[in-house]
Amino acid sequence: IENDNKFKKTAKEICQTLTLKQKIGQMTQLDLSKILKENTYQIDKEKVKFYSQTFFVGSYLNSPSSSSGRAPTPQEWINMQTDIQSICINTGSKIPIIYGLDTMHGANYVDGAALFPHQIGIAATFNLTIAENFAATGAKDTRAVGIPWIFGPVLDVATMPLWARSYETFGEDPYLVSEMAKSAVKGLQGSKDSDLSRNDKVAGCMKHFIGYSAPRNGHDINPVWIPDRLLYQYYVPPYSAAIEAGVATAMESHNEINGIPVAASTQYLKTLIRDQLQFKGFIVTDWTEIQQLHNFHKVASSPKEAVQISINRTTIDMSMVPLDVSFPVLLLELVNEKLISEQRIDESCERIMEVKAKLGLLDNPLPDPNNVFLKTIGSIEDRNAALNACRESITLLKNENNLLPLSLQKKQKILLTGPSANSLGLQSGGWTINWQGVSDDSYFHFGTTILQGLNNVTLNSQIEIEYTQGCYINGSYTNEEIEKTINLAKDSDTVILVLGEDHYAELVGDIDDLTLVQGQLNFAQTIISVGKPTILVLIEGRPRILGGIEDQVNSILFAYLPGPEGGQAIAEIIFGITNPSGRLSISYPKYTGDIPLPYWRKVTETGNPAWPFGTGLSYSNISTVSLTTSSKVMYANETLTVSATIYNAGPYIAKYSVLMYIRDEYRSITPEVKMLKGFEKIIVNINEKKIVNFMINVDSLSFYGIDNKKQIEAGQFFIYIDNLTTNFQLNI
Repeated sequence: IENDNKFKKTAKEICQTLTLKQKIGQMTQLDLSKILKENTYQIDKEKVKFYSQTFFVGSYLNSPSSSSGRAPTPQEWINMQTDIQSICINTGSKIPIIYGLDTMHGANYVDGAALFPHQIGIAATFNLTIAENFAATGAKDTRAVGIPWIFGPVLDVATMPLWARSYETFGEDPYLVSEMAKSAVKGLQGSKDSDLSRNDKVAGCMKHFIGYSAPRNGHDINPVWIPDRLLYQYYVPPYSAAIEAGVATAMESHNEINGIPVAASTQYLKTLIRDQLQFKGFIVTDWTEIQQLHNFHKVASSPKEAVQISINRTTIDMSMVPLDVSFPVLLLELVNEKLISEQRIDESCERIMEVKAKLGLLDNPLPDPNNVFLKTIGSIEDRNAALNACRESITLLKNENNLLPLSLQKKQKILLTGPSANSLGLQSGGWTINWQGVSDDSYFHFGTTILQGLNNVTLNSQIEIEYTQGCYINGSYTNEEIEKTINLAKDSDTVILVLGEDHYAELVGDIDDLTLVQGQLNFAQTIISVGKPTILVLIEGRPRILGGIEDQVNSILFAYLPGPEGGQAIAEIIFGITNPSGRLSISYPKYTGDIPLPYWRKVTETGNPAWPFGTGLSYSNISTVSLTTSSKVMYANETLTVSATIYNAGPYIAKYSVLMYIRDEYRSITPEVKMLKGFEKIIVNINEKKIVNFMINVDSLSFYGIDNKKQIEAGQFFIYIDNLTTNFQLNI
């Protein structure tokens, strides 16, 4: 509290020294392209000086590689940040800027940094230590090059699998996303405000507040209809968890909810986030969002009215303008015309300045060229951490007749085929070096494709790996290639078929049908019909419907978007070097009619996914053998202990995620089939029994009632872990 007061006092004192125009400048964020020399990674100092002296710009964002080209080297980033800050602290308002970057799965815009699985895969580990390390590595590599603010974690709850940004999320379950949120914030920022100034920590930015992940038609930035009760029950908890963990900033979302754009919503960007959730940090818009109130949403008749609506109705503090200076010009006019109060400007200026103070920017604005963490970018330790995340995320969905793992001791011929079998770019997806990802693997300093991984693990064995691409990622193939693939399949003992999605980000990834590209399915059907045992590996950012081929293959591995280290992990799992332990962080539908329908459907809803949330097989015969509660009756002021005994009958040591679900038997609002309320990942040796305890309090049993307020009701509750069930009575 004392430190908080110190930072607030500093922020207030500085803002009091600024002119109105300078304070508005603090609220203005521009894209790096506005100050770059054309076709270079060098800063045009005269442009920086112009924006600093004329508009007092307080923030910049983005990477010069966002649209194309290689990522800047650490030294290039340091040079750019040094040039920008050196000018800004000596001209204009003489306040350091705060630079923001999309660090999505490691420092994806820093050349040579280790890249992890995307968040959808991190969630599938059900391992909070991995989630923290994932965030901490991205923070370290981003801060090392002089950038103190990243736009993450993504805390949208992925309830619409068509949505192109599903892979950026921690999945479909509010509790899982909330727990991952707390670990990610800790990894990014440290445990306390004073950690923000460390040279390996950054300010996090929870996004996208709120409801962005549930567009009615599955298309990005499209309208969302969410009743308040459902919003509070399922979509708000991750943001509440991040705020409790101390997240420094927030980004609002592109979408409208129930007809009101979030960027114009008092309900969401004042009442909910400030009054109810008590968020004290600053809020930045997403890309061009204030202008979009006029251009896209059509709720403002002019760009000027868009600024007036957004600033007056919400507590937005910074506009990601970012390609012109319309925002500061119009906002200044509105204040001078008494249509917006200067006090409102002061509030935003102070919130922004407080974060700058906590980051240490006011005292040490320039990047440290001798930062000890520079030498750790892309280190073997970081790569191993990313590889371990891959190992624990990859999810075994099917293993008919225990085809997997394949034996390293047996002489055999294996065909590897499919468009995603030999591509680091496809393994990594969007937000990798470029915004949309890359097709050219030469941009990666390191990494292992599935082909390379299989060659690595079968070295010095009597296993022969044959490879042919078979078909392209868009589903096209030639007659010559299909004939070649068929002949190789006939001559093989086993076929490994690798299908998946092309790389994409945001609305570029919009699709109208969740079914996998038909050409890939036709190719797969042709190869499966050869009749050889077939392993299907899926490299996807969202669960694409498989058109029935899932019933015809023997084994299925879902790898999500594992990143450049994924090929090694997949190969290790195929040959039993690693025992798979991932569980689905998002339900995998079988039919298009099953979307959107997360596992936590209402008891009145029907659904038939191919594999529901939480599915994940092991090579071990591992199960929950007993489930008990500390009491059969719980009172509102008490805590109940749930104990599960996990037994591993072998034949492998296993990492195992224990998931505890709860169902309210009867309540005034129709209950869900079940809701995740606890999880823990454990290691269980062969023939070992291990007890896992979960604590239940009334918060675990609460829901938003008829009046849209959080409440509890007495009654019977059921607990589910694996195939076991027990129950207890709640008395109030």
